[in-house]
Amino acid sequence: GVRRLLFMPPPPAPIDEGLPAHPAPRPAPPAWEEAASMPRRARFRRASSLTACDLLADVSSAGEAIVAEGYPLEEHTVTTSDGYVLTLTRIPRRAARGATLFVHGILDTPLGWVGNGVTSSHAFAAADAGLDVWLASSRANPPFAHIDADRAPGGLRYWKYTVNEMGLEDVAAQVDHIHVVKCAELAAAAAGAGGG
Repeated sequence: GVRRLLFMPPPPAPIDEGLPAHPAPRPAPPAWEEAASMPRRARFRRASSLTACDLLADVSSAGEAIVAEGYPLEEHTVTTSDGYVLTLTRIPRRAARGATLFVHGILDTPLGWVGNGVTSSHAFAAADAGLDVWLASSRANPPFAHIDADRAPGGLRYWKYTVNEMGLEDVAAQVDHIHVVKCAELAAAAAGAGGG
């Protein structure tokens, strides 16, 4: 037989069968119609106000990109067990039971998760889906800080680490921080819902 690519539409039905050449479009689901009547900020956001190039031209961090797209922002400071100070960026949804942590690659920053604008960035898609979104950072990203003054970023001692520490220390500290924050928020929400 002939192999067809998955994205190619099927050929139209022959005219003599009396079928329409293309199926009739489905009516929009009621949820869409309701959302369309809501104010812009209240509805599902998937249209970027900026192009990716415009966005990247004016921002230097994930936090700036998040704010530029009109999303809420929190930046948490996390200190690893070996003393590196990291910035953990959040698009908060405090009541959400689901949270997701995006961890960038070795030569990247958290900006990689939001730098393509609202329509093409995984972090914004997760936030729009109702998840509490966290963007991890590593010791190789700003603020380049350490609790020990002898390991200031201007000296070589700051940079004496391997990829192993970035995975074992940086990610672990951020996961622990998210766990503490989410447990406290969900406990507070449950106590508030229970009336006391």
